[in-house]
Amino acid sequence: MEGLLEEIGLLIPLGDPLTLHPTIYSRHTGLAAEELLKAHSSVKEAFFKLAPHDRIIKKGDSNFPEGRGLPRFLYARGNLDLLKMKRVTIAGTSSVSNQGRDYTTESVKALIERKVAIVSGLNLGIEGIAHLSTLAEGGMAIGVLTTPLTETYPEAHKQLQILLGERGLLLSQFSPLTQSERWHTILRNQVMAALSDATLIVEERDGGGAVKQAYYALEQEKRVVLFKHLVDNRSLVWPRRLVQKQGVFSVKSPEAIFPILFPSGVKKSPSKPLPQQFSLFEST
Repeated sequence: MEGLLEEIGLLIPLGDPLTLHPTIYSRHTGLAAEELLKAHSSVKEAFFKLAPHDRIIKKGDSNFPEGRGLPRFLYARGNLDLLKMKRVTIAGTSSVSNQGRDYTTESVKALIERKVAIVSGLNLGIEGIAHLSTLAEGGMAIGVLTTPLTETYPEAHKQLQILLGERGLLLSQFSPLTQSERWHTILRNQVMAALSDATLIVEERDGGGAVKQAYYALEQEKRVVLFKHLVDNRSLVWPRRLVQKQGVFSVKSPEAIFPILFPSGVKKSPSKPLPQQFSLFEST
């Protein structure tokens, strides 16, 4: 694709809308000009559903996060400076216990006091609690979606998604054209693992999504933390298996998380102005 665009770029400015040069695009792609114009219209309609300040960042951009396993493009809404901070994913079950709720809120407090941004999905349970606790404490929250920015899932977290876009950062690897699928959760978890410096699992059942998230993090050579009471819980298999892996640590309390994940401490990076992003469809 890049080679094709390079060829076309020798003939016309790539910043021009496709509608100005359908014949050239048709000649180089082998597609009829009418088909290209129809597809362009559909894409334009979908992308115009993005909010005015939504951004598309790609690998190589100065504001694209570091990390192996990230997709080529990310769709972002909110404060991109959060990607310059240290980041920890908090993951866990949707069927949260009272202890899990308490450990989530205490973990959030312990991390944001040290200027660590909290990353999570928008699922019910642990993930929603992590976001709400972060916002309530004035911390920096990054929500990673299983849908495009133009959609909401779950519907119960519609207002939370709005708040994250206004007071934190929303990220999605899915374009506005993407049809949401259940298996997008797997891709989302892989992005969270790659995006974060470490993953904390608060609670999860055997075979749950957070367990898979932990293994994705280990594949990325990121640290994983879980609580000791999970390892001691004989009704669960995954904690005892996971804790034997290199890079996995168990802690007794939320206060012990930070020294394990960041033994040398954390300094917040200075903010820098964001580069201008040009329109996908309009000439300037």
